[in-house]
Amino acid sequence: MDLTALVEIKTIHLTFVGNFNPAIVQPYWLAQKGLIRESEAQDVKIELIHNEFTRFSLDWVTIEVRQDRFDLHCSQEPYFDIVKDLCVGIFNSLKETPIKALGINHIWHCDLKSAEKYYEFGNKLTPLSNFNFLNDARMILLEIIEAKRSDNKPGSYRIRIEPTDKTSSIYGVAININDHFGLEVNQSGQDREILAILKENFSYSGNRMKEVVTKLLVNLDI
Repeated sequence: MDLTALVEIKTIHLTFVGNFNPAIVQPYWLAQKGLIRESEAQDVKIELIHNEFTRFSLDWVTIEVRQDRFDLHCSQEPYFDIVKDLCVGIFNSLKETPIKALGINHIWHCDLKSAEKYYEFGNKLTPLSNFNFLNDARMILLEIIEAKRSDNKPGSYRIRIEPTDKTSSIYGVAININDHFGLEVNQSGQDREILAILKENFSYSGNRMKEVVTKLLVNLDI
């Protein structure tokens, strides 16, 4: 099975949970800190900058900041490591910002290419014969959680599978894995510890995503 023939789009989505000031993180602030080029700050697409919510996009990353969440989205694989480095730079510049959890989210949009394979994918995940009392049953969403991580890392591992409209054909599925890391609430130095977790686990998380998807597709004989 060739993953490259199935996976059309890979997205990384980093989520930090804590207490943030959305109005601080602006394009020119990033440029002032040397985290992006000044030309990028000039060309940025700003949707909103407010005390409660900020959202803007560069060519390679979208940044959203709420008072309790800080999110970065990137769908260009060559920039994934750069997004990670941007996070480290931002929070090293905001040393007083408390952060208590991190999610490294991978979303792979796979094109199954035919109605037959698309149906069988859902049928093998959730046997539709269990729902034979319905007319033409279909699986829309499946979510599985590894509540106690097999790698013994702190947090949880969640797999979400659903249709996607982002592939070349109408037979697309999105495999979304939330690689969640948390700390004890009373642990000191939470923000710095989270950055260490990010740097230590970023590549590992991507490799595990590939391993999990490969094993899943082998088990389904896709």
